[in-house]
Amino acid sequence: MPIASPQEFEQYRIIMKDFEEGFGQDLQRRLQRYASQHEIWHEQIWKDHEFLSNRQWDLFFCGTRTPQHGCDTNTMKNPEGNEVMILIKDQIFFLSIDATASTIRIQYDLMAMLRNVSEMKECREPSVGVLTCLDRDEWTLARKKLMKNNHRIFDQIDSSLFVVCLDQDEHSDLVGFSKEVLLSKDGRNRWYDKSFQLIVSPEGQAGITFEHSQLDGDTSVDFIKMLTRLETCFTSTQETIQKFTLEAQSIHQQIYHNEELTCQWFEQHNTKSDTFCQFAQVQAFSNLQKFHIGQLKDIFAGNIIDTHLFSLEVMMNSYERHELFDHILYKRLNTWDILASNLSPAIGVQTTALCPERTNLFEIAYQITSKGINVNISDKSHSPERLKLYIENLKKIMIQLKTKLTVLYQKSYD
Repeated sequence: MPIASPQEFEQYRIIMKDFEEGFGQDLQRRLQRYASQHEIWHEQIWKDHEFLSNRQWDLFFCGTRTPQHGCDTNTMKNPEGNEVMILIKDQIFFLSIDATASTIRIQYDLMAMLRNVSEMKECREPSVGVLTCLDRDEWTLARKKLMKNNHRIFDQIDSSLFVVCLDQDEHSDLVGFSKEVLLSKDGRNRWYDKSFQLIVSPEGQAGITFEHSQLDGDTSVDFIKMLTRLETCFTSTQETIQKFTLEAQSIHQQIYHNEELTCQWFEQHNTKSDTFCQFAQVQAFSNLQKFHIGQLKDIFAGNIIDTHLFSLEVMMNSYERHELFDHILYKRLNTWDILASNLSPAIGVQTTALCPERTNLFEIAYQITSKGINVNISDKSHSPERLKLYIENLKKIMIQLKTKLTVLYQKSYD
């Protein structure tokens, strides 16, 4: 499917010609001066102007994504919140934090309370957390219905510090654990609207999911240290819940692990691991889409259209503007089909996953550790076959890149 109609393309061509012959030349000179002062000019621009911001910490604790028609909002209802939301056997509990208690007392109290909860009877209320997997407009309607009789509980959920999901099923391999981290089979033992969820398996393995509209990967790897008292409360409308429980099953997932591409290997071969992973991910997607995005040397240098135009936009002063950057085609060119987060290092976490935020999007979480690269890809709308084809492309490209870089490294010392 073309990204522009003939009329849109012709309109944008005229705008681009005006930009290239006028204001664009001035911005290009500014960018060249900027590039001469930075070893990797495009990397610094992204760090300074996109994504990584200390403001994310404002929503890290007590943050929640509230569903609304058209566009959700990220809010923090109670910055002084002192409760952790616990999900176990699809049920919701709240653990109050007492800052004056000793660490030892917290550990013993926590173990005793969680043991009592884990031994509760199987007869229980249907899951509400599964509804957070829904299309956002559908979840908006369902939430409004539930809030009529549960307004206080939703306030308590939204104000909680974060979520701890205590899962019941054991698993012996990385694939099984990763799927458990993301979905707990069907999403029932999850609450995806919260800023982040810590998932713990019966054998003590840990994973984390986070709401990507609030947080980036490197912001989400810290963990909470203090927990105390557990308290249960929730009533629900069973008919509303049963209407939507199948949505979570539409999420597909693939995992790739390469034991040879360790952080030590990247260091030894003088290669930026993050650049390596991102290039491989984009190239694999390009192969899937059957189009080319430039020569290898251009991509590594940052000389691809989205990075270049974005950097020119950054060169503008606050009082300057050009219609090129406001045109619908510029927005389409910068609408990504891949959303990737580097979650290295996630101490104590074997693998990571991102819950698909919207359709037509591959969500990629990857780690680079001393034991190799872990790549976990989630997808909500493409077929499982398409996702499998993508991961096969990614494997092939990573192996090819490793081989080429090894040869180049050896030649440099010959």
